[in-house]
Amino acid sequence: NDGIPDYLDKDSDGDGIPDSVEAGSDPTKPVDTDKDGIPDYLDKDSDGDGKQNPYDVDSDGDGIPDSVEIGSNPNNPVDTDKDGIPDYLDKDSDGDGIPDSVETGSDPIKPVDTDNDGIPDYLDKDSDGDGIPDSVEAGSDPTKPVDTDKDGIPDYLDKDSDGDGIP
Repeated sequence: NDGIPDYLDKDSDGDGIPDSVEAGSDPTKPVDTDKDGIPDYLDKDSDGDGKQNPYDVDSDGDGIPDSVEIGSNPNNPVDTDKDGIPDYLDKDSDGDGIPDSVETGSDPIKPVDTDNDGIPDYLDKDSDGDGIPDSVEAGSDPTKPVDTDKDGIPDYLDKDSDGDGIP
């Protein structure tokens, strides 16, 4: 709570995204992306623990805080896959078919970057940098990606997915 009443606050939930952006095109029917009954611009405690923490403000419910997904200009949110849905509202920001919640890793504030190319996996169409798109390597059920060599590393993150020693 920043002490400013919501009706005067330009960012009521404190996520860095202006209410005017989060409310959507019709402020009389504000957007509620995760369908929890709380409009995105007011959603301060999405885990219900009574305390606001960095993981709470997550409009699309993918585990990655809006503050990470929004980009450097909150008035013009990032849309990595150019599908018309800003990343903070898109459950698959890079459009590779693998949900961001699967690709982000254990700490959504510092998402995994498997190939260390500076692009987190949830925004990278080739997370392991092997030249084969993640959408091909993930298989038919991206929530349970294929692991051809059964080494515990899904193919889309494994530079040697068949385990023959040749990348």
